[in-house]
Amino acid sequence: MPTRNAGLRGRLPKKPPAERFNIQYLSSYLTSPLPAPVYPIDVTAGITDWQMLGNGPDPTCTTHPNGVGDCTFAGRQHYRMAKAAAENETETWESSNDLVKEYLKYDHGRDEGANIADLLLYWYNAGKIVAFAPLDHTNAAEVDSAMAAFHGVYVGVNLTDDADQLFSEGQPWTVAGGQQPDPNEGHCIVKVKADDAVRPGQRPLGASSNISTVWVARTSGMSCSRVSTTSRSDTASLARTRSRMSCSPETSATWSTSGMLSSCARTDFHDRWVMSR
Repeated sequence: MPTRNAGLRGRLPKKPPAERFNIQYLSSYLTSPLPAPVYPIDVTAGITDWQMLGNGPDPTCTTHPNGVGDCTFAGRQHYRMAKAAAENETETWESSNDLVKEYLKYDHGRDEGANIADLLLYWYNAGKIVAFAPLDHTNAAEVDSAMAAFHGVYVGVNLTDDADQLFSEGQPWTVAGGQQPDPNEGHCIVKVKADDAVRPGQRPLGASSNISTVWVARTSGMSCSRVSTTSRSDTASLARTRSRMSCSPETSATWSTSGMLSSCARTDFHDRWVMSR
C-alpha cells in the first residue's frame, strides 16, 4: 500500500453561541425539500487523486514542501473538484503554492488555522463563493441529501488521537474503541460518499477514508453545504443555486453586515456546511 499521509490540522474551534452568525439550517432556505438520500451515494465522479494541496508532505508545493495547516483552503478546492467533475465542467485550478499563499495571507503568516464560519464569510465577501448554509450534523439523512444535491459537504471535525495511525493503515476512522475527539485536533474534510446511513465515507484531504456514523456524531463540530463556490459572474451556477434556494447572499436585502440573515433567529449550528458552484 502506498504511503498515506493525513492532512495537517487547521480548523479552529467554533465560536461560543453568543458570537455565532444569525443563520438557520439549509432547509430553511430551500424552495422545496431535498429528496431523501438513496444509498449508496458517491459524488466523487470517479476522482481518486485529490492531491495534498499543501496540507501535508507535498512535492508540488515548492514553498512549503512539508505542508501547512491549510485544510480549509484545500477542502474548498477538493469540493470544487467534485462539483466540476459531476457537472462536466473544465476548471483552472489553484496550485498548491497558490493555495498555501492564500491561506497564509488570510492567517497573517501564523499558520494557526481558520474558523470555518468566519472563513466562509470571508470568501463570500471576497467573491470566492456566492452562498453557504449550515446543516444539522446530527441528522445523517439531511447531510446525505445535501451531499447528493450539492456534490459534497464541507465538514469541520475534531479528530481522535489515533486518527493519523488509522488513516496511514487504511483503516476506518471510528470511536468503537472508546476514542474521544480531541479539541486540539481540529480538521476540515469533505464528505463525498455514503454507503448507507450507518457507514458514511469522507475524504480527509489528499486521499479517502471510511468513517462510522458514531464517529461523525462525536467528532463533527459543524457541517456546511457550501451553496456555491464560483464567482458571482457565473450566471449558470447562480441559476442552479437560486432554483433550489429561496434566498442567497447576493440577492437578499435582509443579510446583515456580518453576512448572515439578520431577520432569522440564531441557530446553534455545528461545523458542517454545503456550498454549490
